[in-house]
Amino acid sequence: MEEKHIDRLCRHFSEDTTSEEAKAFQQWRAEQNHEQLCQLLESLQFNSQIEKKAEELRPVILADIYRRIENDKKHTGKIRRLMAIAASVAILLIGSGLGWFYGLPRQSEWLQVSCAMGNHQTLQLPDGSTVTLNGGTTLSYPQPFGKQIREVRLQGEAFFDVQHDARKPFVVHSEEIRVKVLGTRFNVEAYNNEESVTVTLESGKVAVQPEGSQVECILQPHQQAIFNKKTRQLKRAQANVTQVTGWIVNDLYFNSTPLKDIVRKLERQFNVSFRITSESLANTSYTCDFTDDESLETILAVFALDKRFKYRQERGGYIIYE
Repeated sequence: MEEKHIDRLCRHFSEDTTSEEAKAFQQWRAEQNHEQLCQLLESLQFNSQIEKKAEELRPVILADIYRRIENDKKHTGKIRRLMAIAASVAILLIGSGLGWFYGLPRQSEWLQVSCAMGNHQTLQLPDGSTVTLNGGTTLSYPQPFGKQIREVRLQGEAFFDVQHDARKPFVVHSEEIRVKVLGTRFNVEAYNNEESVTVTLESGKVAVQPEGSQVECILQPHQQAIFNKKTRQLKRAQANVTQVTGWIVNDLYFNSTPLKDIVRKLERQFNVSFRITSESLANTSYTCDFTDDESLETILAVFALDKRFKYRQERGGYIIYE
């Protein structure tokens, strides 16, 4: 039916609430709006969590819409306005990623800072907290920041010096864990290509919790929480904070560290690539320390002193072989 004819019928039945024709038209119009609203909601594509929550909320939204329609049947024009407003509200609610439910702003409102391989970068958040990013790290935070809760997203490694604010907890989200603090200094290592996520506390107190889990690990100073991505196990251990955070001043500490983990740290610090030719060599462990005035060539020469591996430079990277 053309829109101009619908408008004419709406005007005709606007004052008539008793005739069977008016009631039939109102019922038809409500069904048309219901169908249009459902089609519009179904046409939107979201991730699985949002779709699940949207399906839970859809009947609640529609029930409230039709409850109001029943109360306002005397004014057909008001019904049309109500349906349009309800549709807009529903779209805004779901289209924003149910941000009010998760406590997170829309993705488009998050600012992102990335630190390239071979570099470090320190930034100050709007609340005065400072974050130092290691190479290959991305940090995201909402704008405006910290209205009710201070939240950031981390992929990579960063050292946080958080300003105390008991009213607004500070939460770090990685792909696997969340770290909740009030005011403290701590390090989070959460690279996608690492087997675990590690949180190391220098001062204050933090709660570490795997995403989607009720398990929580409370850390005291000089402790660390290690979350194994494969086994989903979370454990607490003592930590040498100086060694863990040495990367900030370009110091490297390796304590029985597998070679595959060592070369990943070298890649981030010197912006180079490595390829290890055998699995047994990749799992060979080394213990040694290096300060920031030592070059990559010096570091590799030290590792090669015990004759367990050789190396050569090739196509902008390094090959490590037996």
